[in-house]
Amino acid sequence: MSDGPFATGRYDPDELPFGEMHFVYFASYMTRAVMLNEVGYESCILTSKLISELFRRLGITCMPITLGVDAFNKAAWERVQRGEKVSDHTDPEDDAYVCRIPHDPERHSEEALQGHLAVVVRNRYLVDASIDQLSRPARDLYIEPVILTFGTDEDSVTFEDFIGGEAAHCLLPNGGALIYHPHPEDLEYQSGVDFQPIDTDAKSQHVLDSVYGLVEVALDSGEFPPLPPLPTSISTHYGRVIDAIRENGLTAEDAQEVIARHGFTLDEYVSQIDAVSSRVQRRQAANA
Repeated sequence: MSDGPFATGRYDPDELPFGEMHFVYFASYMTRAVMLNEVGYESCILTSKLISELFRRLGITCMPITLGVDAFNKAAWERVQRGEKVSDHTDPEDDAYVCRIPHDPERHSEEALQGHLAVVVRNRYLVDASIDQLSRPARDLYIEPVILTFGTDEDSVTFEDFIGGEAAHCLLPNGGALIYHPHPEDLEYQSGVDFQPIDTDAKSQHVLDSVYGLVEVALDSGEFPPLPPLPTSISTHYGRVIDAIRENGLTAEDAQEVIARHGFTLDEYVSQIDAVSSRVQRRQAANA
């Protein structure tokens, strides 16, 4: 980029032709969209690594952060607001539904971070571009990539408090909510197969080049192109579901019931598990 906010290699938000928060969201959303289309599998680690690398190239300070996440549909969040308890395993006939990514460092592996990964940008924003993996339309839980701004009012958590361990919440457009539990001390994601140097991964390089081009177009025109719909994605590291399938010897019928309880079909889940296993095998073969 020859001119504008990145001309000298020192990011100047005042030279953006649009608001900084909207720019950060656009760049993060497009990274997620291009990644899902080009790479073809779900990974919060890869998503966060690509976003971090994009912003690093633009001179924007950022850092990945490990999280636990609770996602509530509208009915569940209304119960929480009334001080009522909402079970993780609600009856399918119950309107209230909660989907969680618990932080469990004892269960980290090369294949999966037992938690979630997002990106803190300029100590001002929490960008979670891969949270769409918790979207469960069948349970009235619709989630797209989100951006949370720290310290916007007296009711929102500051960056300092968030890094110190205070949870932050984000209201969803359809009445649901997300609660983020920060674990900045957990850096295990750095040893995962999806957090390897980008210069060794041609697909990741292509994603970055594509998004960089889209950023240039937006800066030149002074406006953002329409955001494309995201391909369907699901979390492949929902610990208790994997436990039930792999460790408890469930029959196919029982496994399907457990998976359905968490909002996706058996075929969807198996295809994603296969994609993760294939990716790990390819990485291990390359490093042998």
